[in-house]
Amino acid sequence: MGHQTKNYITDNGDRNVIGGILEIVGEGQILKNGVPIEFGGGPTDIADGTVTLAKLGADTSKALNGKLTAKKAAAQADSTATDIEGLVTDFNHLLAKLRAAGIMA
Repeated sequence: MGHQTKNYITDNGDRNVIGGILEIVGEGQILKNGVPIEFGGGPTDIADGTVTLAKLGADTSKALNGKLTAKKAAAQADSTATDIEGLVTDFNHLLAKLRAAGIMA
């Protein structure tokens, strides 16, 4: 089924699809369970295209906090290996550091 408009309602009114721009003007709000969703200090907060947890609201921040666990791996010096054996050793050190940081299982 095709649509001739970018914005439409489907699923018996349960779903609004926005294919264009959604603009909230004046005192307009987006509500979740009757509570306004806060997106930050103003239009310039989200106009730059960046999204931070603060801009997404407290509910989203709370849901994601326990799941965002990436951390930096220990530094690995550039390889100076002159043969395959040395390169394998350097590569295995890199893999060990990635595992220790939790980046790889």
